[in-house]
Amino acid sequence: MVAIAASNGGGAARVAGNSGAQGQLGMLSGQIKTLLKKLTQLQKQLMNATGPADRMALIKEIADLERDIQLLQEQVAQIEQNEQQKAQHHAKAQAAMQKDEKKDEKKD
Repeated sequence: MVAIAASNGGGAARVAGNSGAQGQLGMLSGQIKTLLKKLTQLQKQLMNATGPADRMALIKEIADLERDIQLLQEQVAQIEQNEQQKAQHHAKAQAAMQKDEKKDEKKD
């Protein structure tokens, strides 16, 4: 994650400071989009690279970017899963409260 923050001008730190899931998802999506653009540029450079040292450096940088993108995508999936679980818990709590209210109405 340190490499991601450094390569994105500290964007990861801004994600940590943003408490809303939608804000986090938006920030992560922006970071992924930026990294995908950079990945495309590096892949084009790789196709035009002639020296073995240049090719190896580009291949390593591409692999690092792909790893960073994968980590960000995993974070997105985790946030989405957490939000889905929150929604399910909220729905269960709402249903339980409504059930309790109906019991109370029947007692009156």
